[in-house]
Amino acid sequence: MSTHPNVMLICALTVDNTARKTLRAIFAELGVEEDENGEANFNIGEDHYSAGVMESDYEEGYQIALPEGTIYVMNLATYGYGEKIGWNDLVAKRDALVAWAQGICERHSCSYEIFVGANYW
Repeated sequence: MSTHPNVMLICALTVDNTARKTLRAIFAELGVEEDENGEANFNIGEDHYSAGVMESDYEEGYQIALPEGTIYVMNLATYGYGEKIGWNDLVAKRDALVAWAQGICERHSCSYEIFVGANYW
């Protein structure tokens, strides 16, 4: 298995309630079920996202650094060597994620921040 870089688009949700309870309510709204790790996958528009709660300040699987208790929603904008994404395409993904996060935060009492990150798999 080779190691390759990925660009990640990440939405960090900071909740007013408990993170796990809020994430379960979001999953119920989306009609998805969490797996044994408390995570789930779903689409925002045509893009695939994974979501879970940070159990510490670093999530080793996705290589995400956020404060413990933050809900992460992440998309691999690129996957592998040589793959690229145009700026306008990344901005369009960001805009769709912002629109989703604004609606979610209105209904579930949270705030959000959008980040671009990278990991190696």
